[in-house]
Amino acid sequence: MRRDLIPITPTHLTYRLYNSIPNLPLNRLHTSLRTKKLRLTEVYSEADQAANPKVRRAYRQQVDNYELDHYLTYDRLLDSAYTGPRFLTSPEAKQLVMDSWHFIAEQLNLRLYAMSVMSNHVHILFEHRHDTPCILLGEVLRDHKKFTGTQLNRLHQTPGRRVWAEKEYTRMVRRGRFEQVLWYVLNNPVKAGMTEDAVNWFGNWWAPESYESFIAPRQVA
Repeated sequence: MRRDLIPITPTHLTYRLYNSIPNLPLNRLHTSLRTKKLRLTEVYSEADQAANPKVRRAYRQQVDNYELDHYLTYDRLLDSAYTGPRFLTSPEAKQLVMDSWHFIAEQLNLRLYAMSVMSNHVHILFEHRHDTPCILLGEVLRDHKKFTGTQLNRLHQTPGRRVWAEKEYTRMVRRGRFEQVLWYVLNNPVKAGMTEDAVNWFGNWWAPESYESFIAPRQVA
């Protein structure tokens, strides 16, 4: 499968506002990941991976661990940012982003599971339905960012302002991890100290069918 196609398995997407993370810590974070991966190839050579499936799996597992740690640090930088743009703070801005995703899902027959629109970034948990033609995620995000960027600038009366950062993070949800990722998305404003009630926080949305299976049990717990 092409990496730029929307997968037919649940996918966690995170994207952010432009300049929401200062360049220095962001560059350090990326450099750290590249260095770890480079050192890993010294332990698990391409020849060893090609010759031994166990070595290949061990290498892939370690890369996945590094990439997950990298993403979690990236998300913490966004949650703890005290400077930088916060264009998504107001209910109107959050609703604008959520409405755009609902429109996209309806037009392209995507399945949305959960959303969390924070003040400087967005989490989406979704998937591409099996009976839908292939869809390029890059094209979807390009159109979404262009539309919402224009609407946010209109809302804030800031024409021409750059709104969205270019890159995003996507991670396919592994079998057995769906509930954990769903709650990670919805719990984002709680761990950022913005609320103690993830379920009723404005900026969070979840598919109604998810409530009984995944959300209600968490509330009871």
